[in-house]
Amino acid sequence: MAELPGRAKKMADTKRPARPWLLAMGALLGIALAAHGVVAGDGKDKPVELAKDVVARVNGKPVARADFERALAAVAATRQGKVSPEVKQRVLDRLIDEELLVQRGMELGLAERDRKVRRDLSAAVIDLIVARGRQQPVPNETKLRQFYEQQGHLFSRATALRLEHSFVRQRDGESRRAAASRAEQLRQRLADGQPWSASSTLSDLPPAPLPTVLLPLAKLRDYLGPSVTKAAAALPVGSMSLPIEAAGNWHIIRVRERKVASKPQFETIRAEVLAEWQRSAGSRRLRDFLERRRAAATIDIAESL
Repeated sequence: MAELPGRAKKMADTKRPARPWLLAMGALLGIALAAHGVVAGDGKDKPVELAKDVVARVNGKPVARADFERALAAVAATRQGKVSPEVKQRVLDRLIDEELLVQRGMELGLAERDRKVRRDLSAAVIDLIVARGRQQPVPNETKLRQFYEQQGHLFSRATALRLEHSFVRQRDGESRRAAASRAEQLRQRLADGQPWSASSTLSDLPPAPLPTVLLPLAKLRDYLGPSVTKAAAALPVGSMSLPIEAAGNWHIIRVRERKVASKPQFETIRAEVLAEWQRSAGSRRLRDFLERRRAAATIDIAESL
C-alpha cells in the first residue's frame, strides 16, 4: 500500500482503536467527569420501556438502576443533595460510556491477556463471593459458642516469647551453600556453649536487633518474619532451632521464656466471635466455589513445569 501523505496519515492514525490503557483511563474517569459536567449526551438516545431495575441498555447489555442510583448519590454528595435533570443525564451518559468501554475491552480480549485486568477481575469475583458468604443468617447462640470452642486459638490473647537470636546473611560473593554451611557451624558452636551475645566471624548483624524481653508473636513477626516466628512458637522453652532460612538469610533461635496465651470468656468477646464467624463463612464459600469450579473444569497441565 502506498504511503499516505502526512495530513491523511495523521487522520487515519486517529481512527485506530483506542489503546488498552486509554480504555482503562476512560473507565476510571467515568463518574468523576459526570460530577463536573464535562460530557453531556447528544440527545439522540430514545426513551423506551425497560425493566424497573434497568435504566438503559447498551448493545443489549443492561445498565442497572442500582449502579445509576449509587453514582447519582456520589454526585449529590458534592452538590449538597441538589441534582438537576441535566446532571442526572450526565451521570447516565457516563455509565453508558463506561459500558461501551467495557464492551470494547472485552472485544480486545483484555480479560484474557491483560494481567492487570485479570487481577482486578479475579479480585472482584473473590470480593463478591466472600461478601455473599458473610451475608448468611447469623448463627444461633449454640452454634456461635461451638465455633468459639472449636476455633479458640483465634481468640486467645497473644502468646509472648523471650528469645535468643543469631543471624546469618548471604554475604556479597558468597554462595547460598557457603552461607548455609556457616549458619550450621554457628548453630553447633552455640550448642557447645558459645555465648549468644558474643560476636563471631560466623554471624552477622541482623537488620533490627531483637530485644531480649518478652514480645508478643505479632511483634516478633516485625523482627523475624512469619516463618521464623511460627517456628519459634512451636519450640519448647530451652530448645534451640536448626538454622531457619527466610528471604535469603538464616536465623537460629532459642526460647528462653514463654508466657502462655489466655482465652477470654465468650460473653466478653461475643461480637469478635461473630465477626470471625462471618469472615470464616466468606472464606468457606470461596473455597467451596473454587472446588466446584475445578471439579467441573477441564484442566490440562504440562508434564514439565
